[in-house]
Amino acid sequence: MTDVPAMPDFLAALEHELRAAATPAAPATRRRPARRLVIAAAVVMLIATSFMLATGPGGRDATQAFAGPPILREPTVAVPERLRTLGAGALYMQRLDNVAEPASSKDLQALLASGRRIPTETARQIPAFGGTAYLLGAPGVWCLTAPDPATRHPDIEVGETCVPAREFTRIGMAMTIGRHYVAAIPQGVPDPVLTRADGASTTLRPDRHGLVVIDTLAAGDTVTRSDAQGLTSVDR
Repeated sequence: MTDVPAMPDFLAALEHELRAAATPAAPATRRRPARRLVIAAAVVMLIATSFMLATGPGGRDATQAFAGPPILREPTVAVPERLRTLGAGALYMQRLDNVAEPASSKDLQALLASGRRIPTETARQIPAFGGTAYLLGAPGVWCLTAPDPATRHPDIEVGETCVPAREFTRIGMAMTIGRHYVAAIPQGVPDPVLTRADGASTTLRPDRHGLVVIDTLAAGDTVTRSDAQGLTSVDR
């Protein structure tokens, strides 16, 4: 438990009161119950403060707090017209999120061929690769789009990935655009690990948006993401 500093005068007074409480008082000098209540309340507050500092607001170990990426706290913006609907891949992910087992490969092929799209409800923007990336929300689905720096119009020709909402909050999402890599990482789970082709490993720390960005992911490099239970996903 985290040590909570306290004023010496307060500790001395507290020790004095506790010793006095343990010693029978003479009838002529009986202490007022109200004063003992004040001391008891102070002790309770001290213990409660120590507990909160050690465990975090939810009563759990502060180092294991679990929440969505900080990007979810970014203000929403008007959804760009070109991103107002999500493609069939997002529809498939939505289906995986809402049913117990995946659709058959035949169903998936039919869905992808249908060209059906679903409307985007929310958008949050963050900088990435010299342009603007967007986190897009639809029923049961989160999508991440990011500019492709290798194109002539990077903010129009973008990469996109979609995952079920529950997967996003569990382990985040990631995509590679050419040799550029971006991932949105939940709070409280282990930081991703970049492993170069030669075996050298580096821990990647998300920025204030909860994003990990690698400008150049060389052939053979991998990024391993983990959830709070230790399950991993390897991005190439």
